[in-house]
Amino acid sequence: MGERSELSRCYDEAYRRPGPLFGLRPDPAVVELVQTRELSGRALDIGAGHGRHAVFLARNGFTVEAVDISAEAVRRLKQMARRGRLPIEARRADVAQPGVIQGPYDLVVADTVLGHFGMDEARRVARTITEAMRPGAWLFASVFSREDARESEFAPYVETWFTREQLTGLFGGLRVESCEELSVTDRSHGEPHEHHVLRLLAQRPPSPDAADAKADEGPGRVSNGA
Repeated sequence: MGERSELSRCYDEAYRRPGPLFGLRPDPAVVELVQTRELSGRALDIGAGHGRHAVFLARNGFTVEAVDISAEAVRRLKQMARRGRLPIEARRADVAQPGVIQGPYDLVVADTVLGHFGMDEARRVARTITEAMRPGAWLFASVFSREDARESEFAPYVETWFTREQLTGLFGGLRVESCEELSVTDRSHGEPHEHHVLRLLAQRPPSPDAADAKADEGPGRVSNGA
């Protein structure tokens, strides 16, 4: 619990700085996923921060539940949601605690969150995420890879650096769409620094019943009210 309190304190201090920490542009993979799959519904944004993903999702058909371990981040996100009249419920919470992730969700975003846990705890959180996803729901998860230069000011608070196999293994119940490793330059906080990031897109398989119901609604079906 002490380490988690220190993590919360660290991010509270960072989120008090002027301007949005980490920027407000959503990850391009999230934008492409939502737009190409025409997704909507209920979304969970874990480690929402100032809302770079929550705001995008709320403006694109989602009702968003945004959680962050930093009370300061949540305070500022609530202000932004009120000003924009956005359907975002932001709350301070630690997803390691039981009952925080409820579901069901149509989309889950977990951006550089899982690395703040040891591997055993990351597996448990990943299992909770998977169980909270509706059949057919999507997951975007990003983590720092083992190849990361570890130059960020927040590197001391990362407990686990992942291989591709470790990341996909956390979500064995999902169908992996892609898991790519990217080298990116981060200019959103502190001095510019390099990251090696793994980005996972995965889907919980749709239920057979849902597929059958969709087929029943195909061409030729006339409602009683027609």
